[in-house]
Amino acid sequence: MFNQSKAFAIGLLVAVLLAGIALGVTGSGWMSSRRPSRPNRGYADRLAEQLHLATAQRDSVVTILRRYDPQMRAIFATVQPQMDSLRERLRADIRAQLTAPQQTAYQQIIERDRARFARRDSASQRRDRHNDD
Repeated sequence: MFNQSKAFAIGLLVAVLLAGIALGVTGSGWMSSRRPSRPNRGYADRLAEQLHLATAQRDSVVTILRRYDPQMRAIFATVQPQMDSLRERLRADIRAQLTAPQQTAYQQIIERDRARFARRDSASQRRDRHNDD
């Protein structure tokens, strides 16, 4: 039977998932820094373009991002285990709703996403963040 507490729990789970996705997207955009000519430019480059920042202003933004980077990384590091745990519980609940062939396909989707994020993360670690080289 589907009652109000189950609806609340599902709603809360979905809200946390969406918050995690939003945090991940925001964090990835903030932490990656690329030239303006590349499709996924860094946060400072996007601000410079959208706000028409002067070079000195953009340089100040880069300095600010560098100053806060260690704190942002520390926060992400403390939240990551909770997000991973929640993600696994969510996936288990989804798997429980699927047929065996759907579960196999779902696992392939998960593995494809993991590989994509691993490639993205390893590429971002090779770059000097917030650099305008």
